[in-house]
Amino acid sequence: MLEQSSERLTEIGAAMLRAAPPGWRVLRLSATGAAGMIGTDLEIDMEDGSTDTSSTIERAGRIACDRLRAEMYQPGKGTWYNASFSVDPDSRIEAEFDYHGRPFGEQATDDLLREDHELYPRDNELLPSWHPAKALG
Repeated sequence: MLEQSSERLTEIGAAMLRAAPPGWRVLRLSATGAAGMIGTDLEIDMEDGSTDTSSTIERAGRIACDRLRAEMYQPGKGTWYNASFSVDPDSRIEAEFDYHGRPFGEQATDDLLREDHELYPRDNELLPSWHPAKALG
């Protein structure tokens, strides 16, 4: 549950802040996960109006994202596949979670998705239509 995971959100936000260059205005992190894999992309809006996509969060931040997925698991409901986090200049973090979009875009293999379903099982009616375990239901 998210309430129980505020420590992970703090860790993710701190990792985002450590990656921020001087002159940033908004930090946005996209995370995607399945089974034991997690991917992240950091986008930084700069005060001059430009967007920096060259920075990445450190390993500890990616681990915190993976742990957050595990902590947010609910029996029968599963956990999120994709998440977005934003940090403002006052260091406030906001998060949104996607339980239905395919993780890693079209690059997630059926084997990876089935492995994720074994780790974080969902009731068949809560599986997205694209999920390979839906056919087994």
